[in-house]
Amino acid sequence: MVNKNIVWWLSGIMILGAIFRLSIYNLEPLFMDSAYYASLGRSISEGDYLLQVNHMSDKPPLFFYVQALFFQLLGVSESVAVLPSFIGGMMGVGIIYFLGRDLKTPVAGVLASFLYAISPGSVMLSATGLIDSLFMAVSMLSFWTLLHRRYYWTGLLIGIAFGMKQTILSFGPLYLLCLLVLELHHHSGKEAFHSVTKSVFKMMPGFFIVFLPVLYWGMFLTSERMKLYKYVTGFVSGKQDPQFVGTSLERLSSLQRDLGNVIGLSWHWIIGFLVVSMLLFFGKMYLQLSQKKQLELNDKLLFGLNLFTVFFFFLLSFVPGVNCDLRRIISNTLKL
Repeated sequence: MVNKNIVWWLSGIMILGAIFRLSIYNLEPLFMDSAYYASLGRSISEGDYLLQVNHMSDKPPLFFYVQALFFQLLGVSESVAVLPSFIGGMMGVGIIYFLGRDLKTPVAGVLASFLYAISPGSVMLSATGLIDSLFMAVSMLSFWTLLHRRYYWTGLLIGIAFGMKQTILSFGPLYLLCLLVLELHHHSGKEAFHSVTKSVFKMMPGFFIVFLPVLYWGMFLTSERMKLYKYVTGFVSGKQDPQFVGTSLERLSSLQRDLGNVIGLSWHWIIGFLVVSMLLFFGKMYLQLSQKKQLELNDKLLFGLNLFTVFFFFLLSFVPGVNCDLRRIISNTLKL
């Protein structure tokens, strides 16, 4: 049964998130990436359906087709170009509630939704015509379907996310970790790993529905053939982001600024909250194990999220050349 108080709280948070985003909606002209993305969407809406004339982006084309659809429906303008990002931001506010609710409690979901709604980085990305806002909404929805073991839809949503941005590759370890936790919770021994294999095969049809057309487009149709896949190999190898290099202290300094800009709190508070929450969580797990109680599924998944967060903090701080898009991933994981 739906809790009316939760509905009211979530409705208020959605309205608050919309107000924050509308307050800066298209406040400044499109610039650099957002302007170029809009130009590609306009090209599609005006007849260059396969972007064969002038395509220089290092991103897959799905977001540009979404923009083109809005241009066809509402006309070509900067305000319309930003609309998919705004919708993605509002979707994210709702989706992260369901993730928090199903991983922990409805109250945790409301808090996660509130933080996502007011986060400066989330608000900014929802109002500037960039890909990230819609991309993050689809990525979070894919994790929600994974949590409920709807593997075909997980694969389809991963494919859609890849169709917008290659950053979804960075989630690979987390998808695998969550899948292992889920199947080891429901099965044991060899049966669990057999179930993991079956689950991966269930994801493949949905994933390839999007991936194969994007692959064909990138190899044979677009004016910049294979540029997308050269970017992917550079992304995986760690050679694609020459700006995010330097000593560990320099990278830590960069992380401090980024966390403050994206989440809206001083990094001292962010790290403090993270450490305290981890200590409380590990303390709870220790008590359960000492009392010989079986760990619940959500505790195992949250343990995996904690490991993922610490692991990527280590990569970003001490491994040169890690792609800067991972900083946004860390920020959104911290909100949850």
